Amino acid sequence: MDLFREVAFLFDQIHIPRRVREEFAKKFRSRKILGKLPKQFTQFRYCNIADEISVKLLLAEQAGRRRKPRSDEGEAEAIVQANQLGLSLVVMDDKKGRAWALARGLECRGTLWILEELRKLEFIPALRAKIEVLARHNIRLASRDVARLLSRFSEN
Repeated sequence: MDLFREVAFLFDQIHIPRRVREEFAKKFRSRKILGKLPKQFTQFRYCNIADEISVKLLLAEQAGRRRKPRSDEGEAEAIVQANQLGLSLVVMDDKKGRAWALARGLECRGTLWILEELRKLEFIPALRAKIEVLARHNIRLASRDVARLLSRFSEN
């Protein structure tokens, strides 16, 4: 995905938790993409330091509301790691994960924010093509929010 190259322009460091990598590999059937990121872009780093007890406690708080036994693990690990590393921002689209992060004092950004920033900075010439690629990879974005973003850049 070309989007990883562009995302590297927005952040000094991008930590990718182990559980997020595992979820990505299952969802996109491409372990090769994440395997190459740290080698190609110095901003991307595998992050394997997570206080497992904190991750389990965060998941236990939400045990009755989780969809599947292993769901939300990537979000929980990202939040715990951000706190451990003293980071102020997490990137996630999951509504529940964003609520958890906000409740713990973290700022949240999502895919649409990334696309908007890349478009504003002219790293990508048009949004529609990127959004279509994401849709082909089963990344779901709220159609109302997508329409709003496209209209902001006169790409309706």
